[in-house]
Amino acid sequence: MYVGDKTRINVSSSRFSNFIENGYLYIDKTAFIEHVLQDDSDVLLFTRPRRMGKSLNMDTLAAFLDCKQDTGHLFKGLYIESSPEYGKLNQYPVVYLDFVNLSSSKLNDLRQSFRGQVLKLIEQYLDLDKLGLVLKEYVSNPDNDSPGVLSYLLESISENYDNEPILIIDEYDKVIMDTLNHPEGNEIKSFIVNALQSALKGQTHFKKAVLTGVTRTTKESLFSTLNNLKVYDILDASVYDTDFS
Repeated sequence: MYVGDKTRINVSSSRFSNFIENGYLYIDKTAFIEHVLQDDSDVLLFTRPRRMGKSLNMDTLAAFLDCKQDTGHLFKGLYIESSPEYGKLNQYPVVYLDFVNLSSSKLNDLRQSFRGQVLKLIEQYLDLDKLGLVLKEYVSNPDNDSPGVLSYLLESISENYDNEPILIIDEYDKVIMDTLNHPEGNEIKSFIVNALQSALKGQTHFKKAVLTGVTRTTKESLFSTLNNLKVYDILDASVYDTDFS
């Protein structure tokens, strides 16, 4: 099933609202939302090659769940509207980390672009006048770009909302892959690994975490202690097979 004008094909955008509001051809992949919400695993990792709709699916999921948005009109006539999960529309805070657009030219640029995304999330979901000590110091100190801030961010959001946040990390491995031969490659990888571990390892402050990437590295140190991780590889048959391009 599709909506929009089948002669208007947009291959550059990964924003769900852009397709719907501008009438571009959109192949209905909203069953992905139902599949994620009904999945028993706490942490889902989808590994697919580039250009298979991973980022669009993540944006669609975020648009559906985000309690700071009113997006029901975007899903009119799509599969998810008739799903038993439709009642979860705009019911969750969504911590969306876009690793696709993190700067990887230098370690300092990476740290600052990561900090920029975290600050935006703090401003979006938390009252700046009521922040705890760790987040208050993070906001006020421009030199504080610690990747470990994610655990405090998730905990604070969880404490301030009726529902625990949904954590979405798009292309978790892109920066690492892009900087394998970079002079600061090891430091850059360490920063990304620390950020992911802060968000995922030992945490109980999110409802569900959804990650995408190109590589499957579950046996490496990055995911070695995650016993609640489910990996959906392109080679493995699953309910998600038709959810990606």
